[in-house]
Amino acid sequence: MAAAGNRTPRQCSLCGQARTVTFCTEIKETPILRTIESNRFVTGVTWVDGELWHGTWEGDESELRCVEPTSGEVRERLSMPPGTGISGLESDGAGTFFCGGGSSGKVRAVKRPKKAAR
Repeated sequence: MAAAGNRTPRQCSLCGQARTVTFCTEIKETPILRTIESNRFVTGVTWVDGELWHGTWEGDESELRCVEPTSGEVRERLSMPPGTGISGLESDGAGTFFCGGGSSGKVRAVKRPKKAAR
């Protein structure tokens, strides 16, 4: 397979073929292990200190949610001020979430509640 631009072909971890693209089209079955339902649009996901958190954004409302990873049950909600969009979610592992601010062009730092308080 010829390299595209300056990209070097790498072996796909799923099918073993040399690929220069970021995905493999040779897989016949999806590698999805589990799907967790949410009643809101999910904008980002992070796993920190054994907890699964995701961001939601619909209309003027956004939340950060801690969910039970097998059932999807919401354990905790952190509501953002009205009009504060959340796009993307990451954690520094030391008590702070970082969220994109959608079309605002901002990155927000949000204090993560202490795990013992849950």
